[in-house]
Amino acid sequence: MSSSLNESHIQTFAISDLPVKNVVVYLDRAEVKRVVRTKVLAGRNRFVLKNISPVIESQSIRVEGQKSALISEVCYLELPISEVKDSDSKLNSLESEKCRLENEKTLLEDQICLLRNQLDVLDGVAKQIGQNVLVTKDIDALRRENTNPPTSPASAFLLCDDAMKNLTEFLAFYGNKASDMKRDIREKEKDLTCLREKIELLERELDRQRCRSEYDKRVRQIKVEIEVPEEGLVEIYLSYQVYCANWRPCYDIRASTSEFESAEYTKLQVVYWGIVEQKTDEDWHDAEVILSTATPCLDGVLPSVPTLVAGLQRYQTQVKQLINGTRRKPLTNDSFDEDIGIGSYDYNEYVDGNALNKMAATQHTGSDSDLVQPADSIPSTYFPIEAHVAVEGNGQPQKLMIAKIELEPQFLHETTPSRAASAFVSAIVTNSSDLPFLPGSASIFLNNSFVATTSIRSILPGEEFRCVLGMDHAIKVEYKHGQKRNEQIGFMSKNQLTTHEQTIFLRNAKVNQCANVTIREPIPKPSDDKIKVTILSPDIKNSRYNTEQARLSKENNLEWVVNLQPGEQKIVTVRYGIEYPLSENVVYTIAHLRNR
Repeated sequence: MSSSLNESHIQTFAISDLPVKNVVVYLDRAEVKRVVRTKVLAGRNRFVLKNISPVIESQSIRVEGQKSALISEVCYLELPISEVKDSDSKLNSLESEKCRLENEKTLLEDQICLLRNQLDVLDGVAKQIGQNVLVTKDIDALRRENTNPPTSPASAFLLCDDAMKNLTEFLAFYGNKASDMKRDIREKEKDLTCLREKIELLERELDRQRCRSEYDKRVRQIKVEIEVPEEGLVEIYLSYQVYCANWRPCYDIRASTSEFESAEYTKLQVVYWGIVEQKTDEDWHDAEVILSTATPCLDGVLPSVPTLVAGLQRYQTQVKQLINGTRRKPLTNDSFDEDIGIGSYDYNEYVDGNALNKMAATQHTGSDSDLVQPADSIPSTYFPIEAHVAVEGNGQPQKLMIAKIELEPQFLHETTPSRAASAFVSAIVTNSSDLPFLPGSASIFLNNSFVATTSIRSILPGEEFRCVLGMDHAIKVEYKHGQKRNEQIGFMSKNQLTTHEQTIFLRNAKVNQCANVTIREPIPKPSDDKIKVTILSPDIKNSRYNTEQARLSKENNLEWVVNLQPGEQKIVTVRYGIEYPLSENVVYTIAHLRNR
């Protein structure tokens, strides 16, 4: 780079002083565009940009100029910190500020201590006066008892007219003075709390700067040379990428099933947020922020698109490798508790199913490493933030609103009274917006009350998804005590028949809204041919021709829909019989629950 420039042609800027035009925040980094706007002389000019972020990607630096400004050279430099004269200036200024704040804190603590001592003295005087007051009636009583009243003024004083006047003046003085002192103490304690917070922030910044100066022995600069035909105002744009910046989506989902909010009943509001965090050692003030899921490019070359191969994942080779090196071992009691989840292989060939699962997962790095596992694909898109915002470089999460979306839901009520005597409301929603919903956490609000925190998967525009909104207290569910009746049946071979009867009470407490409640009740699933289970009520025949009739799900749960009109209540009866040999006993076990 040429060194024959005059001092008048060289200008130095701190990168933090340059205004931010826009920031594109990716999932693992951010691209910052800053503006250099200054007057230059005719000919060659040099800009030296100092205090560059230590997490900058040096290959990402781009400089854009005006038509009249020809960019001749761009250079990124890393210099030893000993070559920089003002390396400790920031530390010195921070330490001076901390010393000043600590002096203010000490002064406030002394003032608070002095006020409290004065208040204690004043309270002590008032307490002493209250203990030693004697009225005229007290003196007469002492004389009747032949007891001399105290004459020492220090031990008591007579509450006469003059004393009453003095006492009134003292009480007025005490009330005003004590009130002023307590108010001053509260205000000074509030100021003291603010000072302590400022000192704590300064100490964190000092630790960060000391750590940086200890482990990062280099400072970074960007030098830009331009040529202009004449003197005037120029404007160039500097773009660069920095790591330690990311964003993630989150959502607020609000719904209302209140009958007094009929207009809101058919709407489900999704507030789309983006949470931005960055520790790039620089602040982005008054910036136009864009959140993106794309993969940034560094070298300006169009990335090649690889061939995506779809194949079937096979475990047989991996299992055989394990079987060949494993001796046949007897089963232990713990072996039954660990289901390896692979076909129907003999459990005697291996004992530790968890280890096999881990091995099967890690061995994909071998011959099966080219297989792509199915996962929720994140679409490449971007979300511009409407208003200009400020994002500090202290790592604190910054919540930015992307959009407010209103969707048309279909509300469903479901209940499993054997496990929870409550009705839960869900919403079946189609993403009718132009924005894809990315995987993230969601806060659920129902009827203006916080319900729970959940997570949603990737949802593209036009795709349908389901959202559980929590309990609807307007649907009352009561699970009555079940009844059981035993009897013997059969002529040649005696069998035991046990009839179970369960009553479920439902009531719709809403005045203007109907509710379709789906009830799920577990029915025993026989694991032996000698056990026969017959559903007596409700009737599940021809259920596939009528969706409102009861049906038996693949989990062997009885499911049916009950329509409740406003204010209506219904009693539903579930009755089933279990037949088994008289000489046997039936044992009930609960299978592991799986998420539907």
